[in-house]
Amino acid sequence: FSSMQRSAQFKTSDRKWYSSTCLISRSSENDFLFETLDGQTERMTNAASSQAGIMQDIYRNFNNRLIVGAAFWYQINRREIPPSLTTKPSDIKQKDESIRSMITVQRLFSSNYRVSFRSAYFNDDFSYHDPEKVTSNIIDSEIKTGSINTELEYDHHFSSRSKINAGISLVHQLGSSINWNGDVRQ
Repeated sequence: FSSMQRSAQFKTSDRKWYSSTCLISRSSENDFLFETLDGQTERMTNAASSQAGIMQDIYRNFNNRLIVGAAFWYQINRREIPPSLTTKPSDIKQKDESIRSMITVQRLFSSNYRVSFRSAYFNDDFSYHDPEKVTSNIIDSEIKTGSINTELEYDHHFSSRSKINAGISLVHQLGSSINWNGDVRQ
């Protein structure tokens, strides 16, 4: 199958800082031999896949009362879609790309209560391409989605057995497709 996986992670921290970086990569040719329904041996075509990504987290602790952090994730996947055993060879390809980011602030006012703020951005792009069907615009597809999520949360501990947690969450979502007229918002 000619598969290969690689990854590396780098971490560092002290009393005030924390940082983690992770790199990933995977690929596979998937060009194996197989026997057709009529008994002939053939090599699988258009079946390769690859994946790459990076993840980064960084946090800062200010006097154990305030923690501020940021995180970023990026990933891209490419796949060739192989034909089934009963169809002719194809050049269909799929690509998925994803970005995630987040900031967080946590403030501890005393041992009894805390306020947290988080805001995140998500973006996904999906692409499916069949060169034989380009003119029909039915099989080819590009879809983009995005969202912004924001949360504010309050925790108050009255005792070891009682706690109040209150918060608000706001979400904005957006999507678009070449197969749909206009953007979709929510």
